[in-house]
Amino acid sequence: MKKFSCVLLICIGNLGAYGAKSKSNSKGSDSPLVIGPIISVSATNTVTILHGGEFERKLNLSKDTEIVFVGMPAASRSLKVGYGAKASIKNGTVRSLKLTLPVKDSASLGPDCTKLSIAQVLAKADGNADGGLDYVEMSRWIYHSPKHGPDTFLKTDKNKDGLVGPKELPKLLAGVSWWKYSRKSSGEWFREADANGNGVLDLKEFTTIAAGKNHAENVFKRTDKNKDGSLDLKEAEKYVDQLIGSAH
Repeated sequence: MKKFSCVLLICIGNLGAYGAKSKSNSKGSDSPLVIGPIISVSATNTVTILHGGEFERKLNLSKDTEIVFVGMPAASRSLKVGYGAKASIKNGTVRSLKLTLPVKDSASLGPDCTKLSIAQVLAKADGNADGGLDYVEMSRWIYHSPKHGPDTFLKTDKNKDGLVGPKELPKLLAGVSWWKYSRKSSGEWFREADANGNGVLDLKEFTTIAAGKNHAENVFKRTDKNKDGSLDLKEAEKYVDQLIGSAH
């Protein structure tokens, strides 16, 4: 297996705090978390990120900025236009900048992907046949999220070789909805959640199987098509089937 260190820390000359074009709420141009592609890099190590596809955020990197190259080979580790970026800002200082190679359109593992073994998933997604998934391969084939993807990769890559290998892939897949929910039938998920056995799920019961606990109430309301305050088997099955279908 090729081995790359997926985390490389660099200190850059003291350049001061970051600047923004305009003011907005915490999710807008003043957000302490900046996510998007790099659209420019200056000779003085100032990078501009198109945050949320809308706001140009100019970040001045200091000697204290931690730069993390996520799942990429050593030859690619530099500040480049087009790279994906996730920057953390605190008290006007860029504390960390996580960089990823550009990710192409999502790709499908095929119509029978939910029936694949872990070894088969790895074989299909490992495009360069190096024995593991780099960040781009993970994002394209398994888990596509510019917000959480870099963090997920770093947490999963326990041996820090820049790849999610055979021993690490099971943990990654366990947190991916289409894989997790395809391990059982939608009916089995329903019966598991129906604690009192009354044939419907209330919000508390639904939350035990919901993909995102923090958003369970809103998802419950959307899933409850007949608005009777509970989910019957058909409604719950449709919810689970949609999660499994996200693989395609």
